[in-house]
Amino acid sequence: MPAPKKPAQSIDDFLNSEFSIPNIQKLPIEAQAVSIIESRLNEARTAMGAGAYLSTIFLCGSVLEAVLLGAAQKEPARFNRASASPKATDGSVKRFHEWSLAQFIDVACEAGLLKPDVKKFSHGLRDFRNYIHPYEQMLSGFTPDQHTAKVCFQVLKAALANVAGERK
Repeated sequence: MPAPKKPAQSIDDFLNSEFSIPNIQKLPIEAQAVSIIESRLNEARTAMGAGAYLSTIFLCGSVLEAVLLGAAQKEPARFNRASASPKATDGSVKRFHEWSLAQFIDVACEAGLLKPDVKKFSHGLRDFRNYIHPYEQMLSGFTPDQHTAKVCFQVLKAALANVAGERK
């Protein structure tokens, strides 16, 4: 007699589940940066639990930028060849430390590290991360809450899964 089938996950269980953080060791970043990334992810979890939603968003943006910079440093030719790579006035590609997070996101997508959906959502995370400048937040008239922070954290997890090669 065959074993009974496991009940399918209910739609409510599915919708209430969150993405997990992928294996950080699979990220194409320097080994020295791994512990810093892990520390910031832990700090983001702590901030979320403490209700420090803006801090959570800042940390998510910081991790995303660090991981994309690390990936660019591991494969500079891949990033520098992209048509979206930012150019200096003489037409040469700018040095990575001069790139913005928006530029890293666009180039990472063109280079195949981020899927188009994650690219678009990552720009949303970047927009909220820019509230690190108080006047940006003042101009928007919006204060991120738990929902905003959770969405940003989920976007980061999806981006990390893309970069780690865990999202096919």
